[in-house]
Amino acid sequence: MDLNIKAVAFDIDGTLYPEKGFYSKVWFYYLRHISFFLKYSRVRKELRNPQNLVRKDDFYAFQASLMAEKLKCTQEEARRKLDRIVYEGLKPYYLAVKPFNHLREALELLKQKNLKTAVLSDFPVEQKGDLWGLESLFDVKLCTEKAGVLKPSRTGFDELSKALGVKNKEILYVGNSFKYDVLGAGNAGMKTAWITRKISKKQENVADIVFSDYRQFKEYML
Repeated sequence: MDLNIKAVAFDIDGTLYPEKGFYSKVWFYYLRHISFFLKYSRVRKELRNPQNLVRKDDFYAFQASLMAEKLKCTQEEARRKLDRIVYEGLKPYYLAVKPFNHLREALELLKQKNLKTAVLSDFPVEQKGDLWGLESLFDVKLCTEKAGVLKPSRTGFDELSKALGVKNKEILYVGNSFKYDVLGAGNAGMKTAWITRKISKKQENVADIVFSDYRQFKEYML
């Protein structure tokens, strides 16, 4: 398969590591803060609405204002809770997971082929430490929040293209979410690769590559 690409970019959560491994470690923490996380989930859904595009410097303030409404507290208190429960509180659980098998070999192959590499996540990349020892294999590391949006907004993907210095159509974006990663990157004009074990007939021809194991991904790249 000739994709005619110059860069490969990856989502992080559920793409670089299996979500099952993360949830097995974090479920008790979620239960302790279940009311907060249910409200937070609704806020993130609102933030994905195209009508809620905000300036880069306003994202965290806007997110805090939405949380404040649901928590019935001040915006400052909501922001402190977001920092404590989400951004700092989840960090140890991310650091405890292990990346997918054969991911390192796949990334090393991309570097051997002189392809630029990147990660684009809806959460701060630094929340994942050194990306489980893989950080040096990525040329660009971006968070969509810093662009004032969440996926599937095109803005985040365009920022990725600028940072990599290549055109959107020259990027293969790899993700586990059909709605946010595959459709989001595809609508931004990128090639797409979907890591999944479940696929419907409606979805099977949307992504350029569909794989369930990074050994398969390596074969595509070869």
